[in-house]
Amino acid sequence: MRKPDRVQQELRDHLERRAADLHSEGVGEAEARRQAAAEFGGLDAIAQAVRETRRLQWLREAATDARLAARSWRRSPGFAVTAFLILALGIGVNLVMFGVLQATLLRPLPFPDGQQLIYLTELDNHGADQTFSIPDLRDFQAQMTSLSGLGGYRDYGVTLTGGADGSVLVPGRLMFAGTFEALGVPPLLGRWFTPQEHTPNGPPVAIITYGLWQSRFGGDRGAIGKMLETSNGPREIVGVMPASFSFDRRVQVYAPYEELAPALYFNDRANSFILYGVGRMRTGVALEQARTQAAAVSARLAQQYPKSNATVHATAVPLQAKLTGSVGPSLWMLFAAVGVLLLIVCANLANLLLARAAGRAQEMAVRSALGASRGRLARQLLTEGMLLSKLGGLAGVALAWWGLRATAAALPPTFPYTGSLTLNPAVAMFGVGLALAAGVLLSLAPMLLVGKTSMRARAGAGRHRLHSGLMVAEVAMAMALLTAAGLMLRSMQALNRVDLGFDPHHVLTATVSVYSHQYKTAADYERFFTALRDRAAALPGVESTAVVFPVPYTPQIADCFIALQGRAPDPNAPLTSYYVAASASYFSLMRMHLLRGRVFTAADEAQGAAPVVVVDQSLAEQYWGSMDRALGQQVQMFTQVFGQGHVPPARIVGVVGSFKAEGADIPPNREIMIPLNLANSGMTLMLRSSGDPKPLGAAVRKLVRDMNPNLAAPVSVPLDDLIARAESTRLVSTRLLVGFSLTALLLAALGLYGVLAYLVHQRRRELGIRLALGASRPALQALVLRQGLVVAAVGIALGGLAALLAARAMASLLYQVQAFDGFTLAGVAGVLLAAAALASWWPARRAAGVDPLTVLKVDG
Repeated sequence: MRKPDRVQQELRDHLERRAADLHSEGVGEAEARRQAAAEFGGLDAIAQAVRETRRLQWLREAATDARLAARSWRRSPGFAVTAFLILALGIGVNLVMFGVLQATLLRPLPFPDGQQLIYLTELDNHGADQTFSIPDLRDFQAQMTSLSGLGGYRDYGVTLTGGADGSVLVPGRLMFAGTFEALGVPPLLGRWFTPQEHTPNGPPVAIITYGLWQSRFGGDRGAIGKMLETSNGPREIVGVMPASFSFDRRVQVYAPYEELAPALYFNDRANSFILYGVGRMRTGVALEQARTQAAAVSARLAQQYPKSNATVHATAVPLQAKLTGSVGPSLWMLFAAVGVLLLIVCANLANLLLARAAGRAQEMAVRSALGASRGRLARQLLTEGMLLSKLGGLAGVALAWWGLRATAAALPPTFPYTGSLTLNPAVAMFGVGLALAAGVLLSLAPMLLVGKTSMRARAGAGRHRLHSGLMVAEVAMAMALLTAAGLMLRSMQALNRVDLGFDPHHVLTATVSVYSHQYKTAADYERFFTALRDRAAALPGVESTAVVFPVPYTPQIADCFIALQGRAPDPNAPLTSYYVAASASYFSLMRMHLLRGRVFTAADEAQGAAPVVVVDQSLAEQYWGSMDRALGQQVQMFTQVFGQGHVPPARIVGVVGSFKAEGADIPPNREIMIPLNLANSGMTLMLRSSGDPKPLGAAVRKLVRDMNPNLAAPVSVPLDDLIARAESTRLVSTRLLVGFSLTALLLAALGLYGVLAYLVHQRRRELGIRLALGASRPALQALVLRQGLVVAAVGIALGGLAALLAARAMASLLYQVQAFDGFTLAGVAGVLLAAAALASWWPARRAAGVDPLTVLKVDG
C-alpha cells in the first residue's frame, strides 16, 4: 500500500478547515468547498512548491551546519588537527589491511571464472601430499568428467645467458599438457604449447612472462620466434603471457614438462610422483562433486594398481586456497585488530566531541529557546561528526595509497597475494564506508544528549554515564587486543626456545645451478661442487664449508619413497621420507648431534663407493623402534629429482639427532642423508664464518664466475635470514599486533586521562564544597583514582570475555600456549590497571589541589 503524501495531507487539511469556516459563515457546503479551492489554487502545484522549499531549506541548513562546524574548529585548531590526524591514520591503516586481504583472499583469481579452478593432488594415508605421477595424471584427465580441463606443473630453475648482466638464474615452471588450457588465459602474443611440443625430447620452446618480455626484449612484439638463451641451449619463444597472468609472481619462464622429463617417468606409476594438478570444473559443478569423482577415480586406480595406488587417495581444494597457503588466519586476525583499533579511535574522539558538546550547552540552550528543535540540534552535531570523518577518510585514502605501495615493496616475493596491491575502487569504496560509519559513531554520543529534557540534564549524570561507558568500551577493546598480542608473543618465545637440531648462526648459503650441457652426470656435478667447496674453504674468515641439497628452511624440500629390507610395506605407515644430499663436512658445519655410529667420510663420497646413509632419530625410532636397531639396516630409496630412477640399497651407518628443516612448530621430517656422490645439478654451498657471514657473498660470487663464467651468480643468504623468512608471516603478524595493541593501550590511557580531567573540571564546585565541609585532600584524590580504576576494572572484566573468544578464534596461530592462558590474562590486566592508575593520577592530584574559596567565589 502506498504511503500517503504528508504535504498533500496537510494541504487537504487546510482546505477542509477553510471550507468549514466559510460554511459556518452561512455559505452553502458545496459553495464553501468551491470558494476554498479557488482561494488555494491547484494543490499539486502548491505541494511541489512546498517540497522544493523544504529541500532548499534542508540544503541551506546543511551548509549552515558545515560553516558552524568549520568555525568551531578554527576556534579549537588543536582539537581539529589532532582529531583529523588520528582518524586519518586509523582509516588509512584499515584500508591498507583491507587491500592486502582483498588481494590475497577476497579477490577472485586473475583467470576467467577463477572460482572454478581447483588444485588436485594425491595424498598418502597420513595426509602427506604425494602429487601425481604422469600415468596417474593421464588417467585423471581421461576419467574426471566433472572437469573441463586438467593439467599439472612443476617448478624448476632456468639459467638465462647472454644478457647485459651475464648469466642469471630465474624461477621457471614446467607445464604439463592441458595446464594452460585449464587456466584459460590466452597469451598476449603468440600461442600456447602444441601437442607436438608436449612430447619427450620435443622442440625446445618457451613461453615468457610479461615482466621478462619487457626487461629482456624491451616489449618488442617481434620477440615471438626469437631465441631465449639458456645454459642448456636456446629455446624458441612461442608466447608472451599478459601482465595480469599471476600463477606465481616469481616465475618468468614456462616450458613443456614432457620435453624435459626423464623417460622413466612416463611409465613409472609408483616412484615418480612429481606433478601438482590444476583443473577447471565445468559450469554448474560444485567442489564437492569434483571431490567425489576424484575419490572414485582414485579408488578405481587403487584396484587396478594396488602396489602403487593402494595407499594414496585424491582430493581437491580451491586453487586460491592452495596458492594463499596459511596466511589467511593471520590476515583475518590483523584485519580484526585494526578494526578494533579504529573503534577505539572513534570512542576516544566521541568522548572529546561529547566534552565539546557539553561546553556548548549554553549555545544549545539559546538555540533551543529560539525555536530550534531537538532534531535540528542533532543534525548539527551529526554534520560536525560526518564532516570530520569525511576529511579524515580522504586523508586516510591518501595514506592508504602510499601504504599499499610501501607494503607491496616490503612483502617478500613468496607472499601469496594473487592480485595487485593498489588503491583500487573496492578499497576506495571501503574507505568511504568506513568514513561514514566513523562519522555516525563520532556523533552518536553528543546526539544522545540532545534528547534530554533540559540543558541541566544534559550537563548531569547522563553525560557522565556516556563518558564512562565509552571509556569502559575502550578499555575492553584494548584488553582484547593486548591479550591477543600477549598470546602471540608467548608463542614466539616458545618457538625461539625450540631446539632446531643444528646451529644456524654465522652460516652463509649460496645456491649454485650447473644445469647445462657442460655437466650431464652425477659425477660431473660432484667434481664441480667438490672443487667449489675446497676453494671456498680457503677464503679469509671461513671456518668450514659443505655442499648440500636441499638447505633447511627453503621451499626445496626433497622427498623420496623408501622400502625397508626384509620388511613388507605397511599400508598404514608413511611411505615417504625426506632426504639430504650432503658432503661429509655438512654434519660438523651444522653442529648436528651424532647419537649413534658415524657420519660420512671422504671415501663415502667417491664414485662407486658402497652406498651408505645417515638417518635422523625420528626415522630410526619410527621404523625400527630404537636407534641401536637402526644401525646396519638396509634401506631402498626411490627418488625422481636425480633423474636416474632407483637409488641402490644403502646401509645405515649413523644416526643424528632429529632436526627441524621446515619450521620450529613442524615435526621432524624423518630425514635420510646421502653422500655427495649422488649430487644433482643444483646444490648449495654452505660456509661457517668466524663473524658476520654476509660479506663472504661477494667472494663466493667471484669464485663461481672464476670457475665457470657461464654460470649464474649465486644469491647468498645467511641461514639465519632463511629461518626468519620462513617465520616472517608469524613474526610480522606478531609485531604488527603488538604495535596495534600498544597504540590501543596509549589511546585508552589518554582517553581515561581526558575524561577524568574533564570530570574534575566539571565537579570543581562539588569538590570545593567537600573540602569546605572537612573532607581531606587525600580522600578527594582517592575518590578520583577510584573512579578511574573502577572504569578500568569493568572494562577489563568485559574485555577478558572478548579476549577469550578472540583467543579461541586464533588458536591455530598459537604454539605451546593455551587459548585460556591465565598468565597472559593476568599480565595484561595488570598492565591496563597500571596504565589506568597513571592516567588517573594527574586528574586526582588536580582534584586534591582545588582551592575552595576560589572555586566557590568564581562559581557562586
